Amino acid sequence: MILGNKKDNKINIRLGNQADRKTIYSIRHSVYATELSQHSENDRLSLTDALDEFNVYIVAEVDDKIVGFISITPPDENTYSIDKYLSRDSLPFDIDGGTFEIRILTVDKNSRGSKIAALLMYASFRWIESKGGTRVVVIGRVELIDLYLKIGLKNTGIQVNSGALTFELMTVTINDARDNLRKYEAVLKNIFNRVNWELGVSITKSAPSFHGGAFFNAIGTDFSSLQKSKEIINADVLDAWFPPSPKVMDALQEYLPWLVRTSPPTESDGLIRTIASVRKIDVESVLPGAGSSDLIYLALPNWLDQNSKVLILDPTYGEYAHVLENVVNCKVDRFLLDAQYGYAFDPNSLEPYFKNEYDLIILVNPNNPAGTYIERDVLEKVLEKVPTTTRVWIDETYIEYVGSEHSMERFAVNTQNVFVCKSMSKVYALSGLRVGYLCGSLEAIESLRRLTPPWNVGLQAQVAGVKALQDPEYYESRYKQTHQLRSKLSTDLMEIANLDVINGFANFLLCKIPDTGLTTTELMEKSRRRGLYIRNVATTSPRLGERMFRVAVKDEFTNDRIVSILAKEING
Repeated sequence: MILGNKKDNKINIRLGNQADRKTIYSIRHSVYATELSQHSENDRLSLTDALDEFNVYIVAEVDDKIVGFISITPPDENTYSIDKYLSRDSLPFDIDGGTFEIRILTVDKNSRGSKIAALLMYASFRWIESKGGTRVVVIGRVELIDLYLKIGLKNTGIQVNSGALTFELMTVTINDARDNLRKYEAVLKNIFNRVNWELGVSITKSAPSFHGGAFFNAIGTDFSSLQKSKEIINADVLDAWFPPSPKVMDALQEYLPWLVRTSPPTESDGLIRTIASVRKIDVESVLPGAGSSDLIYLALPNWLDQNSKVLILDPTYGEYAHVLENVVNCKVDRFLLDAQYGYAFDPNSLEPYFKNEYDLIILVNPNNPAGTYIERDVLEKVLEKVPTTTRVWIDETYIEYVGSEHSMERFAVNTQNVFVCKSMSKVYALSGLRVGYLCGSLEAIESLRRLTPPWNVGLQAQVAGVKALQDPEYYESRYKQTHQLRSKLSTDLMEIANLDVINGFANFLLCKIPDTGLTTTELMEKSRRRGLYIRNVATTSPRLGERMFRVAVKDEFTNDRIVSILAKEING
C-alpha cells in the first residue's frame, strides 16, 4: 500500500524538524514503552532522553503523516547511547571524530513489512557519509538483526539488555557499507522511483570503481594513525613489497623540501625523454599521466560514446568495466575466461570477434586477478589481424614482473590502432606518487596531449620516475625475489592454509577457499581483526563467486604472517 505508484502515496524522506519532535516522542512511547516494554509508561505518553538535545532525526512520511524515523547521534558531544551499557575500552573498535551512532529505528505498526525501515537505514548512511563520517555504531534489537546485516552492519558478539529487550552491538565503516550496498543497486533503484527525497544530500553518491585499500580504515584517511601502517598487512592492494630504488630515495630525501614547494616541469619533458630512451620509442609517442587511471579516464571517454561497442576480458581489472559502463555508458561485451584453465587467455580465440566491429578491445597483460600473461610474439601475430578501425588497449601494469622484453610498446608505436598503457606504480614501488604513461601512434597521442592539463604529473613523481628508469639492475633483482616469494607463498597457502591457488606471473595470487569453508566476506572480516586485508575479487567479476580472493605477495616475514592468519581462520 505504502509503496504504491500513486503520487500521493510516495514516501517523503527528510530531516525531522522541531515541530516533528512531539510526534516522534509520542510514537517512541507507544512503541518502546507500551508495545515493547523497554521503558515504563508515563502519563505524558512521550518518551525522550538526554541525547535528543543534539541528535538528528530522519523521518519517513506518507500523506503528510510520519510513519517512521531513525535517530543519528553525531560525534560532536562525544556522547552516545552505547556509553550507558559499555565502557569504551571494551569496544572492539575505536571511537573517534568520524563515529556516528544510529539508533531508535522505528516504523509505525501499519507500515511495517514495507521498505521503510531499510530506506531509513539507507538515508542515515547517506546523511552520515555526507557529513564525513567514517564509522557507524548501532545497538539494534536482536529481532531486527537480519535487516542490519543486510545493510552491511557486522556483529561484534556483544549484547546488552534494556528493559524487556535485548540489543546487539554492531558496527561498520562507511566504506564497507557502501561496498555492501552495491549488491542492492537494482533494488534500491526501484525503491528510489517511489520516494520523494528531501534530505538535503543527494540520494546516491557517484560510485567509483571498487579498489583495494580497505586497510586505510585502520590507518584513517586523515592519516591520524600512520603508525598502524607498520602493523597491518595491506595485501588487498598490489603495491610493491620492496622499496623504490636507492637512486629514487636518495634524490627524494636529499631534495624533499625543494621538491614539495616547487612546481614541476609543465609537460614532464625529462620524464618523457627518459621513457623514450629506455623503451627505445619516439618521444612524441609517449604521453605521461598521474598513473594509469589518469590515462584511462582521459582516453576512453574521448574515444568512445554511448553508441560505441567494447570487448573486455572477464575477469579482468575492474576499472575498465566501471569507466565503460558508468562514465561512457557504452555497450560492453565480455570475453569469458575459463576457470578450468586458470583464467588464462588464448589470443588466437579472439580472432572470430574481429568481425564484430568493436570500437575498442581491452587486454590486461599480465591479467588481473589471475596473473596470467600472453607472450609478445603470439600477441603480435594476432593483433596484426585486428581491423584498423578497432583500437586495442593493452594494459601492461605488471609486465616487468614477466620481463620488459615482453612489452608491446615498440609494436604499438608502429601501428595506428594499438596502445600500451603503463603504470609505474606497482613494478617500480611508486604507488604513492602516481606516475605512468601511454604510448601509441604519433597522431593519436598528440590528440590526447592537447587535452592533458599542465603539471599533471607532480615533481616528486617525475623525479622518481626518471631515477627508477635509470636503475634497471635494482628492479630486476627485486623481480627475481618476487618470483621466489610468490612461489613459496603459493606453496604454503596450498599446503598450510588448504587453499587452491592460481600461481600467475605477477606480484599476487588468486586463491579459492574450499567449498565447505568460509565465504570470502567472512574470511575478510575475520582476517581484518588480525590485521590482514585481502581482496574480494567478486567485485571485479561476479563469476568468481563467493569463495575467491586475491592476495598480494609481500616480504618473507609478512608472507608467513599471511599464511598463519589465513590458516587459523580457514582451518579453525
